Amino acid sequence: MVRLITVSTGFEAKVIAARLGVEGILWELRGGVDGPYPIGPVHVFVAEQDLSFARQALLESEVESAFQEPRPPSTRLQATARWVLVASLAVMVMVTFGRLFTLR
Repeated sequence: MVRLITVSTGFEAKVIAARLGVEGILWELRGGVDGPYPIGPVHVFVAEQDLSFARQALLESEVESAFQEPRPPSTRLQATARWVLVASLAVMVMVTFGRLFTLR
């Protein structure tokens, strides 16, 4: 196995690994990717004979993502988030007043 790329987070490494897996390339992750405290850089390794194909696959995915338009945030998600916030605040107020009245 040879090192293909080093990334800063485990999430980014897993996205790259998924892209490689779609292309049929076997991969291995080393570094801060798993464990109780996954901190630090993560190295993505591939078989030596797959190195050039893996580099090409990553380059193609970068080019494809450059041409995608950013999606606007979902208004439904925003409305749901607002209701969750309002409900949370209401619960906090009720708990606070409930404690005040039970202490007397």
